Amino acid sequence: MTEPGIVVETIELARDFGGKVALKDVTLSTGQGEILALLGPNGVGKSTLLKLIAGLLMPSSGVAKLWGRPCWPSSPEMKRVACVLDGMSPPSGVRVREIMALKSCVAEKFDRVLATSLCEQHRIAMNSRWHTLSKGQKRWVLLAAALASRAELLLLDEPADGLDVATRRELYGLLRGQANQHGATVIVASHIIADVERVADDVAILAEGRVRLHSPLEQLRDEVFEVELHGDADLNAVTPVAEIISSRRTDENLLAVIRFRSQHLAEQEVRGEIGRRHLSLEDLYLAYTQPSFAAVEPSDTIVT
Repeated sequence: MTEPGIVVETIELARDFGGKVALKDVTLSTGQGEILALLGPNGVGKSTLLKLIAGLLMPSSGVAKLWGRPCWPSSPEMKRVACVLDGMSPPSGVRVREIMALKSCVAEKFDRVLATSLCEQHRIAMNSRWHTLSKGQKRWVLLAAALASRAELLLLDEPADGLDVATRRELYGLLRGQANQHGATVIVASHIIADVERVADDVAILAEGRVRLHSPLEQLRDEVFEVELHGDADLNAVTPVAEIISSRRTDENLLAVIRFRSQHLAEQEVRGEIGRRHLSLEDLYLAYTQPSFAAVEPSDTIVT
């Protein structure tokens, strides 16, 4: 049974395409008012996961749920969801106002004033035809329609694609506002990690079709460090207090990315430690997803 407050839940979710496995055993959840950053290399299954949650694909096994109800074959909860997913594109001749009108037909809380304002602030006339817009303008129109829908769940696949720096910041500020002020839940897949790091509550990292990490971002900041150790240090001495995510040798010493098993343990010095530094989310992402960073075998998924 889905716990109260959980909006999206996947349980051992898997999907393959003609023998090619896109996702396997994906189990994660996110709650009301939270922003989940979904990270992973190209082809790892982020878009597939969002489409499974949106009920656009049938799982090969497992289940995806919205507010406790399965997404497939169809869920009445989809009326509470807005999506900007890979491959979404209106007919070339359609006008922006027609896109908004269509969205208002399926979104009961659609805010026409907000939709118009978001477009006009970026010099996009409501009478413009789709094929006359730039790549960034097209993306913004879809995002404006999603934001104006006042949906309780936003599923966004590379939402900043084609947007300049200022517009990306505006977008994530709007998403944070939707979450804080309206209790909207947001799942955003992005390669621009620095952008989502500013607003994410939780982080999920996919690698090889599996969830390698799912954790609150603030907890990661308290528990994950790159620790410099003496060259003869024994990594086995670290494992009672921390998980070794990756390690590599310098000319003289050993650098290990580790996650302490609690914040209390993180306050203690490990045997052979010379120094440590906090990691950015981008650094942590590389440690989990780039084999060249891992001299030791990473453990299974961390779920907190």
